[in-house]
Parts: sequence; structure tokens; C-alpha cells
Amino acid sequence: RQGRYSVELAAAGGRAIDDTFRLVDRAVGALARGLDLGRDALVVVSDHGMAPALEAVHLNEALRRAGLASAEEVDGRPRVAASSRMVAVSSSGCAHLVVNLAGREPGGTVPAAERDEVVRAAARALALLEVDGEPVVESMTRREEAAALGRAHPHAGDLVGFMQPGFVATARIGGALHEPNPYAGQHGYRNVHPEVAGVWLARGAGVPIARRAEAPLTGVAAFVAALT
Repeated sequence: RQGRYSVELAAAGGRAIDDTFRLVDRAVGALARGLDLGRDALVVVSDHGMAPALEAVHLNEALRRAGLASAEEVDGRPRVAASSRMVAVSSSGCAHLVVNLAGREPGGTVPAAERDEVVRAAARALALLEVDGEPVVESMTRREEAAALGRAHPHAGDLVGFMQPGFVATARIGGALHEPNPYAGQHGYRNVHPEVAGVWLARGAGVPIARRAEAPLTGVAAFVAALT
């Protein structure tokens, strides 16, 4: 579905991935042979995988069309105006939508009594976002619901949205609502999608002999701490 796709290019990409894994495998093997694995432990991790990216969706433009944001021009480029009721801070497959709340944000414009109304309006706007009839937002979570999902943070958005794999969230405002994504792959999607999983392997002192199909990224630090 990508504009530049061809059978030949996909085959070349597959060969490049295989060659890269062979290169890394040789490097990890050389590193392991340089250690005393009766005393040392070797832990190899990556941060994330990648999913194919098809279309970039400009969430602040969606908020503008929903009447929740406005644009102003600075140095010849459009940006979200300070008077806007909400702003989307987005990258890759995730976006934090922040209410411009009076008393919390500098120059906040939204009274506390209207916060929930703004969040609901934003959720409706995101739920209706489609490209060629396909919904682009997979899930949305209010800040109050984030703790139960392990996403609680004082600086989280009032509404946190995850895109469907293939769609990329941007913070652009003004112009088209969406356009072909300039990059072939992206990350930041929900961790239920296997293509965004990372690598975690370990061997040596203190490492149990086991194979795990899945493990949380947040478990890496605790695992390493238990080895030291």
C-alpha cells in the first residue's frame, strides 16, 4: 500500500534486514567470546521495532477543524495559536492532547468547568478521523484512566491517543488533514502489535536458562539490577 512499494524493493529490504541481523549476531558473538560468562553477564536489548508507515495525519489540523484550535503564523510558518483551547503534541504513533487549562497552563484559556467538554469534543474529532474510509486512531485514554494502564504521569495529556499502525500522528496545523508519510516505517504504537516489539536476550552469570515469548520493556532494568 505504500506509494514506493515494488516486489523488487521489498525483496531488497528483506535481504538488508537479514544481512543486518547476521552482522549483529557476529558482533554479539565476538563480544561474548571476550567475556568470562562464568562471571559476567551479557544483556542485549533494543528499544523498539518498526511498523510500515502509510499516511501522516495532522492532529492539530483536525482540532482546528473541530473548533478546538486555531492557527497563527510565526516566521512564515503556521503554528497552534496561544489562544487555542487544546493542542496536540504528537510524534510517530502516539499523541498527547493537552487542554489549555486556566490556572494550569501559562495563559490558559479554558475554565476548569469546561475541561471535560473539551476532552469529549477532541475524542469525537479523533474517533471520526478516517483516511479512505479507514479509522486512523486505534485507542484513546483520558488522563484519569491512565493509571490503570500503567501510563500515569503528571505531564501526560488530558487525552492520549494511539494511531492504528500505518498511520503517523504529527502536530502540524494548516493545510491538508493528511498526506503520504515521507518515511517508510515508524514506531510508537501500542505494544500489542508484534512489529513494534524489541529484542531482549541475555546469557552468562546469573541468567536463568529460559525462553520467553514476551516480556515488558520496563522489566529490563529490574532484570539487570538483579544481576549486579
